[in-house]
Amino acid sequence: MEFRPSADPAKRSLSALMWAASVAVALIAVMTLVSVQLRNDNRSGSSMRTSATAAQSAPETTATGTPSGGPATSVPLPLTAAALENYLRQHYSLLPGNTLAAWTWLTTRYQGEIGGYDAYRNYWGTVASVTVWDVSADPDQLTVTYRLTLRYADGRTGNELRRAQLVRFGGGYLIDGTTLLS
Repeated sequence: MEFRPSADPAKRSLSALMWAASVAVALIAVMTLVSVQLRNDNRSGSSMRTSATAAQSAPETTATGTPSGGPATSVPLPLTAAALENYLRQHYSLLPGNTLAAWTWLTTRYQGEIGGYDAYRNYWGTVASVTVWDVSADPDQLTVTYRLTLRYADGRTGNELRRAQLVRFGGGYLIDGTTLLS
């Protein structure tokens, strides 16, 4: 018969305590991250005050690989002035409230040009509402010229004349850049 001494109860208690502390720290970290994300989502959602002139629903069906709310539809969009104009209006109807969905409507090249998603979200977080008007498209050049009225959260108002360059993507389009004309 062999005698094995049992583990020191103090060492067992210390191991259990360390394990419990590690689990608690991990849970606190996860809860903090979730809380921050929910707060950011609520802030974006509560500021969704899109003008009636820009309010159009985003496409309901998306192509494989495109995030929900993204621009590419399973049915190819026609290359007409009206389709391009509608596409641009739909994009701005997502803003400022749903920056993540609007972000998916931009090419990765343009996303990098504007400084990444955080810069995009931070800018649109300063905007209370956006109205798109005086929209005209050139299907041959895949461009859309339009005016924006931006109402900022601090009460300021801004007007811009812009031209967006679009590219074909799947059955739809993506915005590959915008130029401020005035």
